Amino acid sequence: MRLLERLLRYVYLVYVGVGNHVVNRIPFNAVRIFIYRHLYFMKIGKGTGIEMGVTFRRPRSIRIGCNSFIHHGCFLDGLATLTIGDNVDIGDYVILYCGGRDVRSADYYGGNTYPIVIDDYACIFLRSTMIRGVHIGKGAVVGACSLVKEDVPPYTIVAGVPARKIGERRRDLNYTLGPEFRNQRIVPSAPRTYPEDSSGNNKAGCLDDPS
Repeated sequence: MRLLERLLRYVYLVYVGVGNHVVNRIPFNAVRIFIYRHLYFMKIGKGTGIEMGVTFRRPRSIRIGCNSFIHHGCFLDGLATLTIGDNVDIGDYVILYCGGRDVRSADYYGGNTYPIVIDDYACIFLRSTMIRGVHIGKGAVVGACSLVKEDVPPYTIVAGVPARKIGERRRDLNYTLGPEFRNQRIVPSAPRTYPEDSSGNNKAGCLDDPS
């Protein structure tokens, strides 16, 4: 029986490893989505994009709505149910972590798992981390490199470690993060200019030529 358990565990690790090291390198979003749906049993809505390099744990417990976008390098943890709504934008290298070790236990093994829920129109910017059990409300925004340990109310903008409220977002959101939106060309803004003083030197000293 123990040998069979080890064999099944090995097969499962290979199964997940193929998804995290082979499937996520396929350079076609439609192919990746098809495999995630039909081989890894993820619930993924129409129009959703998952970039290359995204990794998963227990993918069958992950549900993603329509027209959402998961950027490169994210880690989605399905140890508990992970639910992502419609038109959600998740930036590069975001970590959604439903489980963890219990540092107070004698064997350092057992730990609680709690679901993460991210509602429609939420935006989580790059390198942020969501801790198990948090609920990101509709239209909420999490700034880059933030650590979210508590629920974020709808339309609230938070940032920092730990994340704290820094503003609010408008309520009349009606955009769609479908393929057409994601393929739009981003036009660079005009370069910033600085006034010069009477001697002709740029007032922004850090831009002066040190030579």
